[in-house]
Amino acid sequence: MARRTAWLLVALGWALVAVQGAGQTMIRSLEFFESVNAVAVSADGRFVAVAGGGAFLGVVDLTAGELLFTLEGHAGDVTSVAFTRDGRYLVSGSRDGTVRVWDVPGRKEVRTMAGSGSAVQSVAVSPDGQRIVSGSQDRSVRIWDRGSGELSRLLEGHTQFVTAVAFSPNGRFVASGGYDRAVLLWDLWEGSSRTFSGHTWAVFGVAFSPDGRYLASASGDGTVRIWEVSTGQTLRSLSHADALWPVTFSPDGRYVASGSGDGVIKVWETATGREVLSFGAHFGFVYGLAFSPDGKTLISGSADKSVRLWALP
Repeated sequence: MARRTAWLLVALGWALVAVQGAGQTMIRSLEFFESVNAVAVSADGRFVAVAGGGAFLGVVDLTAGELLFTLEGHAGDVTSVAFTRDGRYLVSGSRDGTVRVWDVPGRKEVRTMAGSGSAVQSVAVSPDGQRIVSGSQDRSVRIWDRGSGELSRLLEGHTQFVTAVAFSPNGRFVASGGYDRAVLLWDLWEGSSRTFSGHTWAVFGVAFSPDGRYLASASGDGTVRIWEVSTGQTLRSLSHADALWPVTFSPDGRYVASGSGDGVIKVWETATGREVLSFGAHFGFVYGLAFSPDGKTLISGSADKSVRLWALP
């Protein structure tokens, strides 16, 4: 059976379940053949993009609960994915060393960007949708023009693999994290950078709060750190029992969610650091995590080859 056909046969079979836990309910589970490496939700909440092993990239209709289509072109595991705010374009990064832009309505690839050929670990899109940032194993952070595909900036400062990137809500800053345990904050307007230090192992996730005041980072040291962007100070350090990968803020900024290697997802109150939810979500590493635009649903993807939707209290 061809790989694409196999993905479709499994992905079309949403398992509708209602599992009660500590304040959350799993409302859907979608099973795949390989690890789910990343998830992204469109701004209108209609679609979830799923990036996975075996060069898989697909778009799921959340309302209908089905895989709408797959996008073929990558030649390696797809590691990261992000929608433009208008939902027209989808950006993906892969271990094949490329960043690709896809026309979602047209269901086709429109642009391929390649840097040094080193594996791309993370991608993000600027708020205006015109720029793409990518982080790679060659230790670089690259800024691309989405329309032309041209490289506009090469940011060098990490000493090991770059594993996470994010744009600030106003597009001024890019945050990056890497195996060097550092979080770097790049000021694209001033052309400067700052280093936020404190993690004791690789940084696998970074995310800005919706108001841009805070930056969250998730690390293999088992902690989420919340930093004040203006000062670089650590405001809070939040702990898991295992290594962390994704971290994300709720749309209103009140909460921050993280996922760990033991399959546990935790939700914290941003202002106080109070843990409001902790539950076993998967049977493998949680690699992808995103809130729905209304903040009522959490979408997770895992090495256990599933994407799950959780109704939050």
